[in-house]
Amino acid sequence: MPRLLNISLQNNKLQGPFPVFPESVLVSLGTNNLFCKNVPGDCNPQVMTLLKVAGALDYPLKLAEAWQGNNACSKWPFVTCDASGNIIKVNLSKQGFTGTISPAFANLTFLNELYLNDNNLTGTIPETLTTLKRLKQLNVSNNDLSGEVPNFKSSVTVLVAGNKNIGRSNNSTTTPADERHKSLTKTAKILLVTLIPTILMAALWFFVYAYKRKWWLEHDEDAEQWNLHVELDSPLTFKYNNLKMATNNFDDNRKLGGGGFGTVYEGKLDDGTRIAVKRLDHVGQGRKEFLTEVQTIGSIHHVNLVKLVGFCAEKVQRLLVYEYMSKGSLDKWVFNSDSKHALTWVTRRKIILHIAKGLAYLHEDCQKRIAHLDVKPQNVLLDEEYNAKLSDFGLAKLIDRDQSHVMTQMRGTRGYLAPEFLGRKIMEKVDVYSYGVLVMEVVFGRKNLDYSRPDESKTLIQMVKMNVEANEFSGLLDECGEDVQQYAEEIKKTLILGVSCLHSEPEKRPSMSTVVKVLEGASISEAVNQYSLTVMTVDGTLTNEDATQLSPSILSGPR
Repeated sequence: MPRLLNISLQNNKLQGPFPVFPESVLVSLGTNNLFCKNVPGDCNPQVMTLLKVAGALDYPLKLAEAWQGNNACSKWPFVTCDASGNIIKVNLSKQGFTGTISPAFANLTFLNELYLNDNNLTGTIPETLTTLKRLKQLNVSNNDLSGEVPNFKSSVTVLVAGNKNIGRSNNSTTTPADERHKSLTKTAKILLVTLIPTILMAALWFFVYAYKRKWWLEHDEDAEQWNLHVELDSPLTFKYNNLKMATNNFDDNRKLGGGGFGTVYEGKLDDGTRIAVKRLDHVGQGRKEFLTEVQTIGSIHHVNLVKLVGFCAEKVQRLLVYEYMSKGSLDKWVFNSDSKHALTWVTRRKIILHIAKGLAYLHEDCQKRIAHLDVKPQNVLLDEEYNAKLSDFGLAKLIDRDQSHVMTQMRGTRGYLAPEFLGRKIMEKVDVYSYGVLVMEVVFGRKNLDYSRPDESKTLIQMVKMNVEANEFSGLLDECGEDVQQYAEEIKKTLILGVSCLHSEPEKRPSMSTVVKVLEGASISEAVNQYSLTVMTVDGTLTNEDATQLSPSILSGPR
């Protein structure tokens, strides 16, 4: 048939070997079961193309079967063989195949890889493929397969992505790459679904907390007052706007001073009463100090303690209202180099006594002992008559009567701190030490730590102790002012008392009530005998023996 150009054998039930046609003849095989079983030279070169469009995988499969062991790998591009001629790989991807997957692939017992992806295959994945012991990879993705994936060994990677109606059997142990991708994607989705609400919830809680805290600070005016056990209608409660008006909007020209926790302004109430308003600058930092000061000074009353007129805990504002002290703080007077404003000894003695009385009340007459913990000239205020009153209780510590000491962090001001602060175990005697430093500063009109002086290597306390131990009172008295000669014995007595307050061992410092008695007239000898006052002798030893045994010491006071 030399003129034959085209032959169609589709949709029949032909079987057997495929005949040899000239290369010019186009043969359409359809869904027959014909196959090539002869040597390569007997097959038409167009057979592969014809078989690919025939719509059934049996034909290329049977071609491969027929050629197995006959150098099929060198003739057919869709198969790969090992050195023995066994087919180990079949790649029929992207060929436009329709129909179903042939179970006959199971006959390729050496098959490692089978690629049928990106076609139009239908039906299911044949169960027979699970018998391929060497199979490692099966790719049937992007087809139109349905049903479940058979139970392949766990070492087989089965790619089925892109098949809308295919699933995995319940007992399948395979872990294909696309399934791992799906698993990771699913895990990521689960994490996102879980984490996003958690993150959003945490953010919501944060904003709610921030809002509530802001709301509390701005609107809950009562909470802190109830914590302080102060009734809402108490005369101690001030409105912020009233204090703002009283200080002329906290005018800088009305500043009286400032410290670590706030600035003090002069103010005047509607009835003409002059007040001092302490405004806390940092609510977060000073809230504890604010509460401590209100709780402490609000519950005590003594002529030598500054009176707390009231306070304001409104919105974010924290203010303390004190009685007005016209002469200001003591440091402005004792450290003033202007001789015209120098305090007389009589005034200084009164101030020293008043501070002692205020501390004695805190230590001994309150329901709980109160340690001020920041005794210094800056925290002593003077009225018009130079009466002294202790102020600023922001660092105060309450001590139960049955407590020998309390634990605390180092508090106070450098130069006034007692040595025991290093061990963090303190009692009210830390105030006695600070008081001793203050006494020396008031007597000599200079700071304990003053690095501007030529003898800056020695503190005021060191200088006084050295002179007292060396019986050098004359040199000390020369530095105490112009009117001291007539009060020389009284000043010596005060210095002895001040040095006893500076003892390194807290229990050997005098109580503040003993200090008051000495300042009010009791002799040193009487204080040693009756009040267990410990004084330092010339040789540096300590004694609280009978006064008659103190005669060799220059620190025993006037005889």
